[in-house]
Amino acid sequence: MQVSERGTTMEQLNEMQLKTVETQLKELFPQSQQCQVMQVSERGTTMEQLNEMQLKTVETQLKELFPQSQQVYGYIFQMNRVMADPIQVFVDHWPEFNVILCKPPYEKEGDLFKDTCVFTKDEASFRNILGENNIIDWTKFLCLGTSLCYEEMVMAVASERKVPVNKVSVCHMMMLQDPSRLPPVESAIESMISSLDESHSDIVNKTWKFGNTENSFQMIRSMIRHYPSCCVLDAESQQPIAWVLTYPSSAMGMLYTLQEHRGQGLAKALVSSMSRRLYSQGFPVYCFVEEENTLSYSLYTNLGFTEDPQYRAAWFDFNSL
Repeated sequence: MQVSERGTTMEQLNEMQLKTVETQLKELFPQSQQCQVMQVSERGTTMEQLNEMQLKTVETQLKELFPQSQQVYGYIFQMNRVMADPIQVFVDHWPEFNVILCKPPYEKEGDLFKDTCVFTKDEASFRNILGENNIIDWTKFLCLGTSLCYEEMVMAVASERKVPVNKVSVCHMMMLQDPSRLPPVESAIESMISSLDESHSDIVNKTWKFGNTENSFQMIRSMIRHYPSCCVLDAESQQPIAWVLTYPSSAMGMLYTLQEHRGQGLAKALVSSMSRRLYSQGFPVYCFVEEENTLSYSLYTNLGFTEDPQYRAAWFDFNSL
């Protein structure tokens, strides 16, 4: 408590109370909009949650920091335009930040499957955030997406905390700057292209490399509901035979063609169609391709996607499910 000369008191909120008051303040917009939510560690490190206005400002700032900031930028781009599953965005300082952390609130079953994504200008600041208890819950499953250059530091923090860690994936980040060079889609295939709907969540989930669980099903259904998708429908069954989705980070992903329909150019047509659609709506047009997936890498390269050869994205699992 802080007590004034006249006996007025000000009570400092704890972590649970901060989460409660965040919900209460939403009901009092716009007057309450500038009230900031902080996550404070035992050692006093703070992470400030960005409000609606700050999210718009930081979106512009992050464009100047590509490619390292691309994924965090993609999350914030979506948040500024789409009312979807909530993601909390924290910075270590505002407006001169060193670390931005995009973190889904873990409120219901399936939320743990969602990634926490970090962009940083400074490895020491990043390490400091990972070293805190009240910013990341190290007792639960966590999938962390960041630059591969921080692998050694991330592994060291996990070792210090005696938390099991696994490097899940290392990817090329492929970006499309000029969609005008994309090849035209054959008219026969174009007539079969549509968007996925929620009834298609199960087939996407069963064929996704990291899917086929109830948690991943919930995430995929939310992606189909909120973000752009593209598929080729079978003429007879009207069921999807090939598809590509958009992640909450705005990246294209889960590109897949059923085995019996491969070799017909469906993936090429879907990527071309989806890229034009995203570009026309102002989305960043990019994707992640695992290093060992040479077939997809060739597909995107041949369609005009490029990468920064010095940059790799990586995902790390802690306390694997």
